[in-house]
Amino acid sequence: MRCAETTVRDMWNKIFEYIEGEVASLRSKGVIWIGGARRSTDAVPLLLQITTKHNPVESLVLEFDPQTKEIQFDSPIATPGVPRRSFFEINRDGLVALKKHVVGQEPPKEPMTVAQFSKYVLSKYA
Repeated sequence: MRCAETTVRDMWNKIFEYIEGEVASLRSKGVIWIGGARRSTDAVPLLLQITTKHNPVESLVLEFDPQTKEIQFDSPIATPGVPRRSFFEINRDGLVALKKHVVGQEPPKEPMTVAQFSKYVLSKYA
């Protein structure tokens, strides 16, 4: 049981670090900047928030729940008044989109790698 929990946390840390690297690249191009990242007491980042320089009200937020192994993804407005929102689960196959997808670009149906997930969540900025 402990091994599976560690694997999920390791995967989340990889996601967090990979996206931070992608954001650093976009930041160097003047596109976005990180608005903040919170870490829990056991050093697991639970929230990653990214905002644009031009519109700090528009935020991309990834929130991780280590209990359910789910990531909630909220992104700037897809259509007037409606943000993009999807839910993903970390499992041994990678990141899997859950049927809780609300609106916006449909996530892939097959499991994603960390790089594919990063590309999906940062697609508005690429």
